[in-house]
Amino acid sequence: IPIGFFDNIAPVLAGKDDAYLLSPILDDMTGFPMTHVFYGTHEVMYAYLEDMQKAYDKYNVPLIVHVGENMMHCWGAMEFVPEAQAVRKEYFKALA
Repeated sequence: IPIGFFDNIAPVLAGKDDAYLLSPILDDMTGFPMTHVFYGTHEVMYAYLEDMQKAYDKYNVPLIVHVGENMMHCWGAMEFVPEAQAVRKEYFKALA
């Protein structure tokens, strides 16, 4: 995901009263279920991890973070990436 994507998509996703559409961590997450997030250290979204952790802590929502070192966004969906097979096993465990 290129950095410029966020500048372009923000006005599309949220108007003045819909900021939560930009990110779920901008809304009250009380009662939200346990969440697993998968990030690669070489993707733009990884920069939001600290803010996400703070938001989940604020609302006492369990958050389990899986980080792929040197991985890009959605590396688990890419058959040609050797690490994809291992992370897909983690996906399935998280869904069970």
